[in-house]
Amino acid sequence: MKSYSVFLVLLAAMMIGGCKKDTIPPISQSADNSITGFAFATLSPGVTANISGTSLSAVVQASTNLTSLIPTITLAAGASITPASGVAQNFTNPVVYTVTAENGQTQSYTITVKHNYQVTIDVKYKALGWTAMPDDGDHAQPTASGTGWVQYYSNKSQAIYLVNGSAFGMLINEMKKYDAAGQDKFAILTTDATLTSVGSGAYYNEFKRVADGSAGIVTSPPTGGTFLVYGDVYKKYLVLNRWNGTLGYPTSDESTNTSGFRYNNFIKNGVAGVIIAGPSGAQAIWGKVYKLWGNASYDAGWLRNPISSCDPAIGDNGQIVQFQNGTIKITGTGCGQYQRLNNTLVPVSGDFLSGSIVLNPCY
Repeated sequence: MKSYSVFLVLLAAMMIGGCKKDTIPPISQSADNSITGFAFATLSPGVTANISGTSLSAVVQASTNLTSLIPTITLAAGASITPASGVAQNFTNPVVYTVTAENGQTQSYTITVKHNYQVTIDVKYKALGWTAMPDDGDHAQPTASGTGWVQYYSNKSQAIYLVNGSAFGMLINEMKKYDAAGQDKFAILTTDATLTSVGSGAYYNEFKRVADGSAGIVTSPPTGGTFLVYGDVYKKYLVLNRWNGTLGYPTSDESTNTSGFRYNNFIKNGVAGVIIAGPSGAQAIWGKVYKLWGNASYDAGWLRNPISSCDPAIGDNGQIVQFQNGTIKITGTGCGQYQRLNNTLVPVSGDFLSGSIVLNPCY
């Protein structure tokens, strides 16, 4: 009887064990929510974005319209993305995409699309060490000629101009003058903003005029104002060592006098001067010669225009300068005299022969 009971217990255990269901392990879902490829295949040529972590960047040609680009996006297996691949988007500003892995984990990615010219401007911006924020959402504007680009910063406090593949930076005063002159319709920049001399606080940019290819500068002297100097006047200014020479800084833009000659005014340590470009070339006069010429009504007076220059190697008291109708000769520390072409002295009151000959005070 006892053995029969043991048999029944063993039989029951076997029956229970036979009825137990096998356990099926759950299927593992991927946590990979990565973007493996991002391209604009519909562009010609196609453009593939660079992927760096969760940041993507793409560079497109200047003619590309950013407002409706169609991306082709590839993802990790089982992942999905919003907005969807193949859907047109406005890439004028960075666009955020969200990738959801198979297991539901999400990751955001930011794609920035820029025109190739904007990239060149950005490289210059970094090279200049600027920190000002770009205007217009970091999107350059066409220049005045329509063939270049300009990116303004900090509410037009400075700018970078990209023309003919070269980019140059300008600060506010020179930038405003350049814009008013017509940007690249007037001249093409050839240098970045540069200090005229250490500690001066004055900046300049060099350029080449579109009209004749002549060199020039736009500068904001410490004496005030912002001025353009170019052409034959600028050539003479260069010979005289610009602001480091006898003339100092410009005090006027290039203008035309009553004789039709081009000129700029200058000043250094309170002493005025001028460079005039006429048929005899560009001539520079300053100091007492310039003062006496002014006392004779400049080019509108009987002397007319200078046909020689002051000599920077000679002091102010030793200058002799030829004019179209006569000569100014400085004869001492406080005076000088006018002479006709035949070397006869001229009274200070004007172009006549009568009257006593007197020396004209210079200051």
